[in-house]
Amino acid sequence: MTNGNLQSEHFYIDGTIHDQQKYYYENGQLNFGGTYRDGKKHGQWKEYYKNGQLRFESFYIDNTHHGMRKGYHENGNLKFEETYHDGYRHGVKEYYENGNLKFEGTYRIGNRHGMWKYYYEDGQLRSEEYYEVGVLHGTSKYYYNDGTLKDEIIYINGKF
Repeated sequence: MTNGNLQSEHFYIDGTIHDQQKYYYENGQLNFGGTYRDGKKHGQWKEYYKNGQLRFESFYIDNTHHGMRKGYHENGNLKFEETYHDGYRHGVKEYYENGNLKFEGTYRIGNRHGMWKYYYEDGQLRSEEYYEVGVLHGTSKYYYNDGTLKDEIIYINGKF
């Protein structure tokens, strides 16, 4: 507490961090906070930019991501959405600062799996790629910014 502002708030039960925790920037603005249960992150956690705008929000069960995790650009627009189950990421969508979708895809046990789509900043489809447990497999299509097909490549176990 070098400038007189509170840096953090912690609560303990029998020497183990527990309940609501808060951490602050030097200017006194909340940096991040959430809850612990028996020394592990458990429940909703949020992190903020120095200007007070929400940066991240996520949910934990026993120190492991679970459910929806979201990140935001400093202008308030959604930056990404990720879904988790028992610590494994299952799906992701990432957005440009202007709010348009940048890419979307799914995971299987931590590896890209299924169709992944990538977009230009103006929202036009840039490419479609199919993954089998982290490896390109199947037909991938690549497009020019005007939407016309640029290339089509067939992958078998990551090789074309």
